Amino acid sequence: MKKTILLTGSKEYPFGTNQGDDSIPSGGIEVYTTRFVKEFSKYKNINLKIITRKFKGTKSYEKKDNIEIYRVSWIRGFFLRNISFNFFSFLKYLTLDFDILFATGPFAVLFAKLTKLLKNKKLVARPAGISCSQPQYNSILRFVLKQIEILAYRNTDCIVFLSNEEKIQFTKKLGIKPQKDTIIPTGINITDYENIISAKIKDEFNLKGKTVITFIGRLIEVKGLKYLIDAVKEIKNKDIIILLVGDGPERIKLESYVKKQDLKDKIIFTGQRSDIPELLASTDIFIMPSLSEGLPASLLEAMASEIPSVVTDIGLPVENRKTALVVPSKDSKVLADAIDELIKDPKLASVIGKNAKVHIKNNFSWDYAVLRYKKLFDKLYDR
Repeated sequence: MKKTILLTGSKEYPFGTNQGDDSIPSGGIEVYTTRFVKEFSKYKNINLKIITRKFKGTKSYEKKDNIEIYRVSWIRGFFLRNISFNFFSFLKYLTLDFDILFATGPFAVLFAKLTKLLKNKKLVARPAGISCSQPQYNSILRFVLKQIEILAYRNTDCIVFLSNEEKIQFTKKLGIKPQKDTIIPTGINITDYENIISAKIKDEFNLKGKTVITFIGRLIEVKGLKYLIDAVKEIKNKDIIILLVGDGPERIKLESYVKKQDLKDKIIFTGQRSDIPELLASTDIFIMPSLSEGLPASLLEAMASEIPSVVTDIGLPVENRKTALVVPSKDSKVLADAIDELIKDPKLASVIGKNAKVHIKNNFSWDYAVLRYKKLFDKLYDR
């Protein structure tokens, strides 16, 4: 008998269907869900049902093989878009037949938890970061979000963490210990990042002869991009270009800051891109100056591309001076020094890049990830 898993929490599926309908771009949850579905759908004895948002030009319902997509209404606005989407998703849950709920993010988990009680279903939760620790929110909102997260993540059937570091941060910041949990790292397909031709990217951004330093992610405060911008003036090697790949609510503010610092010739805002492997193939150093992260896919992609990385000491799955250079967060001078070190020491950069790729190959395959998920779902289904 086929099992049915209902996935909730992804505001866009597949990633890329929002063609400007929502001015706020999607992030890691949406990228992760798209990849998860692609890999997990290979198990033909399991049906996948996905609830996501309805955008212009998309269908309310689609079915392909063992995947069904339901798109629901939502209300625009920074604070309303998420909670309204999850409320309308909850109304849709009540009309569907499924065996296990797999919810990502606190609001999705909260509404899924109510569904679990009403329909007696199993619930697997994935935090994908801690909302109450986001610096762009004021103290009152962070307090409210913390209470919501505590309520959401208590008494689930299982919480999935992407790393042990994420589990430690979860316990530390929320002050609760998961009753049942497992660690399933994000998957990466190494072959997607091998033998990539980058000439087009180098021509588009005039990168020839430059040391290219790339950041990939949402342009939000928690990514620490102000510290990266400040670091640019500290970097001794001036023949560099910084690519800020992505979009988000901080973009206008960051562009203004770059202009104020007279760094427009050094920093390029590329906007949202779909050609990440090509961008990484043009990159010499990957940079992640974040103040907080779960397990960012962009870092794993850079490591899979054999690129040396400079990251902050926020519990990422890297080893200092072996698979990345690790520096304190909020320290532009040290960030600049680490970049200079990789530029001046190409042997060190090469060793770190090669070690990083081996680390990804050995620990972050999608085959391993989906097998772990299947075992988890099978165990919950048989209870």
